[in-house]
Amino acid sequence: MTTNYIEKFWRPATAADVARVMAGETVEARFRDIETDPWCGPRDLTGCKAVGDGKLRWFTLTSSWRYCQVYREPSWYADKPDPGPGFRLLGKMPDEELKPGDEYFDRPTGRWHLSGHAKTQQQQLTETWYRRRIEPVEPEPKHYVLRVGDTVEFPGGVIVKVSEERGIFVK
Repeated sequence: MTTNYIEKFWRPATAADVARVMAGETVEARFRDIETDPWCGPRDLTGCKAVGDGKLRWFTLTSSWRYCQVYREPSWYADKPDPGPGFRLLGKMPDEELKPGDEYFDRPTGRWHLSGHAKTQQQQLTETWYRRRIEPVEPEPKHYVLRVGDTVEFPGGVIVKVSEERGIFVK
């Protein structure tokens, strides 16, 4: 089940959602009896029943409710592209601000392209994913306290040996 729910992806339940349940799909839903009450859930939708005057009762395993909304992320959101090594996807809902150098994912070709929107600092397009290069983190410089008899090998192959007679010897 989803743990982070985006409000705009909740929508009123329909008979098609019950058909999904009957086909074996788990359908996340929230419920209430009065329009002004807070929503209960999410819980699994298990069915619905007509109760007259065109009204329905929506069911969970243990309760029935007057109102029901189901959660369904659209395919463009659920099927996020892989940003690739050295990149991260920009946040959506709310949209992360675009910066020069950001790239957008072109679904038809499956390729990343430099975003013209990023050059002008415009907002993200709703159903488009963007990526940004991850800046390499500079390692903090290491400080060594060397004593007589110590040998240290540094990245790049430099070896430092400390001897009493000669002082420091770099190889």
